[in-house]
Amino acid sequence: MTENTPYLNLPQSDLVADGGTKLASEWINDINGVVSGGFGIIDAAIEEHVTSTSAHRPQDVGVNDSTITIKQGGIYRGSFSLNQSYDKTIDLDFDDPVPSPDPVFANNTWLDISLVTEFIRANQLDASEVRTLFGWNIGDQKPISVGGITYNFRIIGVSHDDLSDGSGKAGLTLELTTTWDASGARINTTSNQATSWINSMMRLGSVGGGGIPNVDEAIIPFIRDLINNSNEGAAGHRGSNLMAVVKTVDKRTAGGSGSGGAGSTILISQDDLFLLSGREVTGTNLAGALGMTWPGEGDQYLWYQSNIGIVNRIKTPPSDTTPLIWWLRSPVPGMQTSYFAIAAAGSNTSLALTTARGVSFALCI
Repeated sequence: MTENTPYLNLPQSDLVADGGTKLASEWINDINGVVSGGFGIIDAAIEEHVTSTSAHRPQDVGVNDSTITIKQGGIYRGSFSLNQSYDKTIDLDFDDPVPSPDPVFANNTWLDISLVTEFIRANQLDASEVRTLFGWNIGDQKPISVGGITYNFRIIGVSHDDLSDGSGKAGLTLELTTTWDASGARINTTSNQATSWINSMMRLGSVGGGGIPNVDEAIIPFIRDLINNSNEGAAGHRGSNLMAVVKTVDKRTAGGSGSGGAGSTILISQDDLFLLSGREVTGTNLAGALGMTWPGEGDQYLWYQSNIGIVNRIKTPPSDTTPLIWWLRSPVPGMQTSYFAIAAAGSNTSLALTTARGVSFALCI
């Protein structure tokens, strides 16, 4: 959150109905209380500007009973700017209203959550500020039903991932707490790293020398379609509602052997659903048979920073208690046939990329 910008919550009695008006003089105390403190924040949903014949100083606003039109009742945050001459306008530039979600993360609809994440993005909030304002914590979970199976997503990061449109950081990063199913899927169907995660069969379906997977393999395009077409559960909590608010983010992954040697180049993909990298889980470079993964594959998520024991990396299928190996998107340096994964016991391991193993993905809102 930007420093030195506290905001004042106006009493409910000071608000008026949508589209209503108030004399500008009625807002003078509120304006003075904020502007005189040098904070430049006024709390009210108002028109883009207020015209006054004596607008040289903030406290002069309203001397001629100029009116302020309320666009929408509620508490807003914005910046105050003053044209330093008479007979001019005062421009008031406002951001989005402060959301009021349910402090129990699971109780919110996906739309509720997306309104909060937009506020997080716009104000560059960190995890402690999200906890203070909304009551949400790293590790909080929300269920979703897809194909008769209940999955849970947990918060693993706040303001962590770069939005692909260049507008800042995604508000929240969530990950599946389990694997998608018990059978898993392959990174590729042939022993070829191609150009890393960016061109893998797991990500795109049938490219990068990967051939065509079985129709029921838990590859990302298959999972995306299942979630997007799911209308199970209460309105606002369904899979289709989730995909409607998922953001596309930039993910950095070491290039495969086809790009001049595994790890020699960091490639950037634009993803809505994605596997985690070795560094995003462990916070370190993973050791492979011929060296270490490259450090440019992102930073460790807060969930894994706070839950550092390998037991916290263990994942099972949704309706099973048997831990599975689950894939990371990081190729093993110097090897054309292997990718890193998290072993059933939670430690690091590497496997042939043609092996079907657990798929556990993340997404941003």
